[in-house]
Order: sequence, then C-alpha cells, then structure tokens
Amino acid sequence: MAADSQAQWTAQQVEELLSGGGVDPPSESPAVVPLDLSGRSVLAVGPVFDAVCAVAHRRGADRILGIDADPRSVRQAHLQGADLPSRVEFRCLDLERDRLAERFDHVICLNTVQHVRDPIGFLHILGDLARGSLVVEIARLSIRPQRGRGWHSLVDRFLERYALVMVGGDTTSGGPRFLANRRAVENLLTRQRSVFSGIVWQRSPIEGRSVCVAAKRRIERLVVVAAPTSGGKSTLIELLTAGELPEIARLAGIEGATECEVVGARSLGALSRRKVDTLILHYDLLRPWTRHVGTPHRDEALEVVEVADHVVFLTLWTPPGDLRQQLEEGEIRPHTQGGAYWGSARHMRVREAYEDDAGIIEFYDDWFEHCRARPGCHYIVTLRPAVEVHPLEAWPALSAQARAGTRAVPAD
Repeated sequence: MAADSQAQWTAQQVEELLSGGGVDPPSESPAVVPLDLSGRSVLAVGPVFDAVCAVAHRRGADRILGIDADPRSVRQAHLQGADLPSRVEFRCLDLERDRLAERFDHVICLNTVQHVRDPIGFLHILGDLARGSLVVEIARLSIRPQRGRGWHSLVDRFLERYALVMVGGDTTSGGPRFLANRRAVENLLTRQRSVFSGIVWQRSPIEGRSVCVAAKRRIERLVVVAAPTSGGKSTLIELLTAGELPEIARLAGIEGATECEVVGARSLGALSRRKVDTLILHYDLLRPWTRHVGTPHRDEALEVVEVADHVVFLTLWTPPGDLRQQLEEGEIRPHTQGGAYWGSARHMRVREAYEDDAGIIEFYDDWFEHCRARPGCHYIVTLRPAVEVHPLEAWPALSAQARAGTRAVPAD
C-alpha cells in the first residue's frame, strides 16, 4: 500500500491547488475556490492553514479562520502573520473535541484527515462546517509505490470498482491511520449524505494522496411530500404539478413554478445539479423503519433540508383502513398469482405492520415529532373524502379521532 509521505505542502503548491491547476480528470472550473472571494468566508484546517489563509486573503475573503490542533504551528502562524488584517484569525482548535458554531462558504483541509482518530466522523464534521464547498486531502488507498503503469495500475483500477477503506495499524512513525479510495469517499459524501451534489478530484503534490473537492447543494425551495407506503404521495405530487390543487401549491410556494424537479429519497444521491430552484422530495415516512435506522433524525435523505432556503412539509394523512386498501390494490394484488405473492418482501412486512391501526398512528407520531424540530412550514393534507389542509398543531385532534376508531392486532 502507498506510504504516507512526510513531505509538506509548499505555499506555491497550495496556490496551484486552489487555482484548479491539478484537477484530475481535467475540469472547466477555473479554480477549486473562486478567484474572487469578496463577501465569502474561508476555514483552513490542518498544518498548512497559514498558506491557505494567505491565498484567501489575497483573493479578498471577508472572513478567514485558520485552525490546527498543534499549538506550535499556530504560534508560528501568529508570528509570521502579525501584519495581516483582523479579518484573518488563527486559532488552536481540535475539531474532534471542540466544536465551531460558525459556518463557512469554503472549508479547506489538507494533510489532516488521515491522521485523526475518527476520520469518517471528522469528514462529516468538515462537511457540516461548509456552506459552499469542501476541499479535503485524502490518503489514497493504492498498491502503487509510485505513479506509473504496469500491473500495479491494473490492480488499482480493479480496486476502484469497490468502495474500500483501510485502517492503519502502526502509526508510531507518523503513517496514516486511514486510507480510502475515491469511490469510498464519494459514497461517504454523496451517498451517505444528501447535502453534496458531486465531487471533483485534484492531484496532490504529495505522493499517495488525492484532493477531493465536494460542492454543497443549494436549493431555493424544497417541498417534502411525506406519507407512509401507499399513502398517496405520488397522487398528491401529480395533482400539485398539474395545477389541480392551487391552494396547496400556493401554501407550498410552487404556484406558477415553471419547473419542479421531483426526486425520491433513494435517488437523491444521483441528483448531480448543484443548484435547484424548486425540488419536491417524495418521502416515505416508513423509510427509517424499513431501513432499520429507527428515526427520521438518522435518515441521510432528510439532511437535504439543511441546504434549502425555504422548506415546506406536506404530510398526507391517510387513515389506516385506506392505507390497507391502497397497499393491497397497488402493491399486493398486482404481484400475486396463483395464490402466491411474488413481489417485494418489504411490502409484505409493511402489510403486516398495517394490521395495527395504533401502530400506523405511531408512525405518524414519530414523523411529526421530527417535523416539530425542523424549520419550515408544516401542513397536514387529506385527499379523502375531500381535499383539506390542516396546520401541524391539528395532529393531536386528528390522531385522537383516528384512535377512537382504531383496531388492534388480534392476540395470538
């Protein structure tokens, strides 16, 4: 495996990196971060934070913070940057222990992730701090001792078909604790999270490393249409986008919208556009239960709320009896032949859960508890027997009415 070189970045190499000189594969983007940073903020993390801050200062960034866990490097930066303006700040800070409440337009972290105790958690901390882009250097998982061709290159290309992470053993010599290939990093940032739209790779001047440039999504208006499986989400979305529910469209802020992009939670990671004007998220509120994550707070698809300027939740309330009927007609019967069911095992599990009315209401309870902690406008929509819209505060009355007519799972 590729060894972690002790070579350090030079100021010139940092300048070249942030100017997009080593994009791999080549990109039309002129720079990793904009050449003009006026009105922007930059966070530089790691032992070369001072060089990154110098570049950000020359490009006119309004707010620049450089941090490192090593107090000696911070003291040295203070001595060398004594003449810098007040908008440039250096601080001794360990992000694995200390938290930053501030968010930054650009977060740049070089020669750090492979040396921390929890690199995956650290990567997510960096992602949370970034509003616009995340630039992070990764120790590359590779069997090539140096760049070149031959059988090493063939094996590396084979390994790139899989998302691989290796945990280092002996770190006493300063070697990396963590190595990963590109697909693993891409999965961590764009599949296990929904806030990044895509990744561009940069060549690192240090052997055995690559630099990942991840772009944060920017959604002007997000509409989350939620309901349990077979609860009528697709029907509601079709009526909304066809203009047949103008009052609900007005509440959702999409009345007159020329283009609404509709995406399911499973397909969110494949949405490559960085900026979306109006996004409708088709969300099954049983998703945390069927994926065994337990609660909506742990579902990465709902992180997309964090990158939206305006958020509206439309939760479709479908009574238990209607849910059972719609599941049978839409998912069970079409996949049943000769008395045998040939469809999804997930739908059979949902069918069993739907036998308990109180359990269905509990799914809604969990979802609305999550919604109360989220910013945005929240509405409860019913389609039968008539289209009605209720505020979230109406749920206790609606659920009490539903509970009064519930049926329980029969005892064995």
